Amino acid sequence: MPKLKKYIAIEGNTTSRDEAIKLCGDALYQAGFVEKDFYIDCINRENEYPTGLDTKIPVAIPHCQSDLINTSGVCYLRLDQPVKFHRLDDDTQSIVTRHIFNLAIKNGDDHLAMLSAMMECFSKAEFILRLEKEEIKNVPTLLELYFDAGGNDK
Repeated sequence: MPKLKKYIAIEGNTTSRDEAIKLCGDALYQAGFVEKDFYIDCINRENEYPTGLDTKIPVAIPHCQSDLINTSGVCYLRLDQPVKFHRLDDDTQSIVTRHIFNLAIKNGDDHLAMLSAMMECFSKAEFILRLEKEEIKNVPTLLELYFDAGGNDK
């Protein structure tokens, strides 16, 4: 997979899934990766196809194919308090998570490759535990290390 080198990480406090996605969308917009209303496409897709993963440490990966993506990137949001996302595998169930990975991937093949690398990482609790402990300013480097290696820490 081509290296993205376009990772941003933020911390935040919100009470809902949609607000969490908007925080990510705003950060991606401010960094120039997407157009202002990109987050709306992500929320609409989340409504139809939930992205909550019931892994050892639950995560959510809101994403969408959108014409509002300028440059591929990923925003990681570490929340103070968890929010609810419906599960990817059963939308009648939900998870609560503090860890949101909002994807804005321009190319469809890169999109699938990134999701695959992320799923590999999410299967390892130590990955999320490391993200929890890392200073937020260092998280983009950590994401690049894991995700660009196809889910394996080099």
